[in-house]
Amino acid sequence: MPYSYVWTPGNSGVNPLPISSGGTYSVKVTDNNLCSANSPSVTISETPTPPLPGVVTPVIYCVDDTPLVLMANGMNLEWNGVSMNPPPVMTNVHGSTPYTVTQTVNFCESDAATINVVVHPNPVLTVSVIESSGNLNNDSKVCDGETFIIKATGNSQTYKWHDLSDNDSLAVIAQYNDDMPFPFSVIGSITTADAKTCHTTDSGNITIYDNPKSAFAMDPDPTEMQIAINTNIFFTDVSLQGESNSIIKDWQWIFGDGASPPDTLYHNGGKETKVKYSLSGLKDVSLSLVDNNGCLDDWNVNFAILGINAPQVTGFVKKP
Repeated sequence: MPYSYVWTPGNSGVNPLPISSGGTYSVKVTDNNLCSANSPSVTISETPTPPLPGVVTPVIYCVDDTPLVLMANGMNLEWNGVSMNPPPVMTNVHGSTPYTVTQTVNFCESDAATINVVVHPNPVLTVSVIESSGNLNNDSKVCDGETFIIKATGNSQTYKWHDLSDNDSLAVIAQYNDDMPFPFSVIGSITTADAKTCHTTDSGNITIYDNPKSAFAMDPDPTEMQIAINTNIFFTDVSLQGESNSIIKDWQWIFGDGASPPDTLYHNGGKETKVKYSLSGLKDVSLSLVDNNGCLDDWNVNFAILGINAPQVTGFVKKP
């Protein structure tokens, strides 16, 4: 038996009646015999939609930061529409990831609050060593006493070195220390538009080699007697190898004007070299060394040659 329905308020003929707001509702039902009946009134209270949950977790990170668990203020939270538990935050890749959360109060669910977790890239940081000592330039191997520069490049806005200096480069005078390398570190930082500062750290070690120790003895010794032209002078290499596995590879003697053999002489070291001078005057004799690490040292002695012939000197004790 068909029925017709008239709802109050609304005069709607549908059954059931959809409603979108609270109020007092009743219905009149009529059958095909035109017999009708009125229902009791029903009052429906309207509960307001809960507000959006409030997010209380930091949502801005740098790559590889340790993230906190997502948290929000609200009741009966639901994350991403599927879980009561907040999803894990990943910071291994930079970018922006949206998360949603709702709350349910009195069986009413709020609209979804969207949380955008932003992960900023760390600055690009490259460190290079600029030096010209040793066998190969810029190979992070430096000889004692040489100045080298550690240079930081990339898109960092600020730098902080291990010695707390804040330039993009650091000049260092190498100091040999019992084969201990020179350690360095630098932090490059960049601050984003949302006031997040991200950092990249680089570090390394610079190998510092000991220099060979150039020295030679003279016979006769100009500090003990005068030397005339055409006197046989014996120069003996008494150089020492440096530490850090130093092996002397090259020797270069420079004897000055009027010397015989010629002014410059190379030899394999450890030999006694006899020299005569045919010209008088002040002489500057030097011995320069290069070892297998490319490190250098030189030693020189100044002395005068008198303009007269002199007898050969024998029995002189050479000094190291």
